[in-house]
Amino acid sequence: MVRVDPIVCAIPAKVNRERSAWLPLWVHLADTANVLVWLYDQWLPDASREAMFPNCDPAFARGALTILGLLHDLGKATPAFVAHIASTSGVPELEGALEKQGFPAFWPSEYAITHAAAGEMLLVHHGVAESYASIVGAHHGKPQDALNVENEWVNRGHLLFGRKADGDIWVRVQSWLIKWAEGKAGIAFETLPKISQASQMLVCGLLIMADWIASNTWYFPLLPLEDDGRCLNVEQRFEHAMDLLNLPPAWSSEAISDEPERLYDLRFGKGEYPFIPRAAQKEVALAAVGMAAAGMMIIEAPMGAGKTEAALIAAEIMALKFGQGGVFFALPTQATANGIFPRMKEWAARQSEDTKNTITLAHRMAFLNPEYRDLLKGSPGDVLVGEESGLEVHDFFQGRKTRLLANFVTGTIDQLLMTVLRRKHVMLRQLGAAGKVVIVDEVHAYDAYMSQYLKRTLRWLGEWKTPVILLSATLPAHTRGALMDAYLGGKGSTGSDNWRSCGDYPLLTWSEGKSIHQQKLGFEGPDTQVDLTVIEDEDRLAVLDDSLSEGGCAGVICNTVARAQSFAREVARAMPDTDVMLCHAQFVMPQRVAIEQELLAKLGREGNRPAKLVLVGTQVIEQSLDIDLDLLITDLCPMDLLLQRMGRLHRHPRQRPEKLRQARCLVTGCGDDMLHGHPIYEEYLLLRTRERLPGTVTLPGDISPLVQRVYEEAGEEDASQHLRDAREKMVLNIKTQEGRADVYRLNAPEQFSRYRKASLHGLLTASANVDSAGAEASVRGGGPSIEVLLLRRAGEDRAITLGEENCFRLNRTPSAEESVIIARQRLRLPWMLCTPWNADGSIHELERQTLQFVPEWFQSPWLKGELILLLDEAGTARLNGCLLSYDRRCGLICERMEKEAVSR
Repeated sequence: MVRVDPIVCAIPAKVNRERSAWLPLWVHLADTANVLVWLYDQWLPDASREAMFPNCDPAFARGALTILGLLHDLGKATPAFVAHIASTSGVPELEGALEKQGFPAFWPSEYAITHAAAGEMLLVHHGVAESYASIVGAHHGKPQDALNVENEWVNRGHLLFGRKADGDIWVRVQSWLIKWAEGKAGIAFETLPKISQASQMLVCGLLIMADWIASNTWYFPLLPLEDDGRCLNVEQRFEHAMDLLNLPPAWSSEAISDEPERLYDLRFGKGEYPFIPRAAQKEVALAAVGMAAAGMMIIEAPMGAGKTEAALIAAEIMALKFGQGGVFFALPTQATANGIFPRMKEWAARQSEDTKNTITLAHRMAFLNPEYRDLLKGSPGDVLVGEESGLEVHDFFQGRKTRLLANFVTGTIDQLLMTVLRRKHVMLRQLGAAGKVVIVDEVHAYDAYMSQYLKRTLRWLGEWKTPVILLSATLPAHTRGALMDAYLGGKGSTGSDNWRSCGDYPLLTWSEGKSIHQQKLGFEGPDTQVDLTVIEDEDRLAVLDDSLSEGGCAGVICNTVARAQSFAREVARAMPDTDVMLCHAQFVMPQRVAIEQELLAKLGREGNRPAKLVLVGTQVIEQSLDIDLDLLITDLCPMDLLLQRMGRLHRHPRQRPEKLRQARCLVTGCGDDMLHGHPIYEEYLLLRTRERLPGTVTLPGDISPLVQRVYEEAGEEDASQHLRDAREKMVLNIKTQEGRADVYRLNAPEQFSRYRKASLHGLLTASANVDSAGAEASVRGGGPSIEVLLLRRAGEDRAITLGEENCFRLNRTPSAEESVIIARQRLRLPWMLCTPWNADGSIHELERQTLQFVPEWFQSPWLKGELILLLDEAGTARLNGCLLSYDRRCGLICERMEKEAVSR
């Protein structure tokens, strides 16, 4: 039992909305400190503990955390806060208890200082180091601005200690709490261990997590108004709460580091079918085994070479060696994240046969993923245990800002890049990432804007000594060097810089401390020789018709959705005996998933191939589908992406028609008129690619040389004015994107604070209030995008989904089950409706239509804030000067209307 001064017992921390229960401040402080120390001891991985308090005696670390937990809400023991809570809650019982203890009337008329800022100022006043005081000032997710803190100290000090007429009662309360904290911690303020800003971020993240848990009344109930807590056993209260929370500890890797071949089989073998690793996979594992210090690996290997398995095994080994407590697998898109999730779940389940581990899918639409949705449970503390394993989904890790805290996370790259976004509670995201092995797939796929975020993310991860594994099939050498430099915070040392220009392939590059090593990986698969030919657009149909005369499966990849839709219609008309499929991002989500599943069933490794098929699609084919084509026709794109597309050719060994036994790639869209002002890719890269197209490509041997030739520094071959102009335009675009990235991007650890180098001050200055949509969009450089839920009218008061034709009332709030079905009808509008000059108009029209036709739907928590686009019964809609229609075979079709038609 804690012997608490009666005047301290009267100070409230919170009151419920019904004004029927409360929590004394001292109880909440004790709850938070207990949770904080428990998280440090029982939940944090070893690596995170070391990153928070490097080379520090754990007893001192626990003492520091105890002080932070017991004093994080010290600012509530002030006249400003008590006046605020009294004016907003108005509970006579609490006001009477305060008056009984001699507190003055609640005189401040407005809440002129936040309790977080007040707490920081009081701690500095009592001699606590600014680094720790600023953590208290930031525990609601936004660090204080140092100048504002100083101004408030000068101008509003009376709000901390009261008026002279009040005597020293507020000082007495604050002094008791401070002495209590020092006594419980067993250390004095002046002996607190020094920690860097990078460490402060993680400590602050842990404090936020502890405060959120301690503030959850499911775990830590409020007390009756007449109970001041003096008879409360806070230790029993804490133990009961942690039993309810049921939070598993950090993952503890049990990798068999001296038997990598057996480890591969344990993780990926299928019973009587053992998994036999390829040479490259074994070499990656052995390199991880040999690492003496945490570092970053870059694996460059061809499509289908087993990079995913190699990365997961290397992650296991690194986690064992360097004390990481989880794995975060980041991918370019929601579709790729959804695609890898089942494999990640299967691997994670095998980690969890004798212990509990948590898993989550981290992207905005995760709740719509059927496989993940089957794992979700409802109330706090509920989990779902995987079959014959301790793998579970935990409710606490389903929050938008807590998903990265689970042991095993699969998500989009956005979730990782937001760890360096100037956004409230960024410390929580950093806490989640720092304690894991981070795997980033397809690092070649990110533009200049996103690359700035990726490099800054790598810099922070390197500062915490977080192991990172980057995967790519086609990586320019200069990008390899820039990513490694970012992680190391400068150039690594190998005796020479040869590793930067190395053209070996497949290739493994890794750091060990500041040292950089490199090794060419073995490749056991057969070489695929691809004949490369440039053809005109108008010749595509004739080539397809002739090439498939004996049957076969061809793919046509177009750079825009409209171009793909148009050509698919041409093929269907000209080749009526051919199965024609269209795959792009302009289908509603359920139909796109069904299309991708059908493609895998027909063209996957074990697919039941039709006699004759033409698949027409966009970049989604290049990024996310493991399909095998006999023939490929593709629009011109940068060389690395072109090779990525060619990786779908003759991907798996099989018998093919005579005309298709030789792999062929036909490149279209190479005319100057097609390249100038290209809406997707830089003209300079397209020109350089066009000029360097060989007649034959050997995969994988030619991948690296071809990519390096396109991305190498400009030389004499750029002598033409046209090429120089295109290069100048690209350089300007890149600089513009890099400049835009700095608006929201955190400084590097070594440039951390604008005001004070010893604290968190100024971390989110001028950018902390970015709204959710704006902040999430700010880690992608593609400009604004607008997502709608697309349905079709069925009569005056009903709407149906496209495809399944589920019917919903427009004038009634949908049930939870109905809301999920509606929310799955998600689709991103075409670019012409989302341009900077059109986006506001499109959103305004959509908001007006949504409020006009389905206002009741906003009452559903699943649909609140969504934009609804209702097609009429004929399947069309007008939006911002465009005519929209939806076809099950073509997806969303968008046509610009003439001005006269718009006015009508």
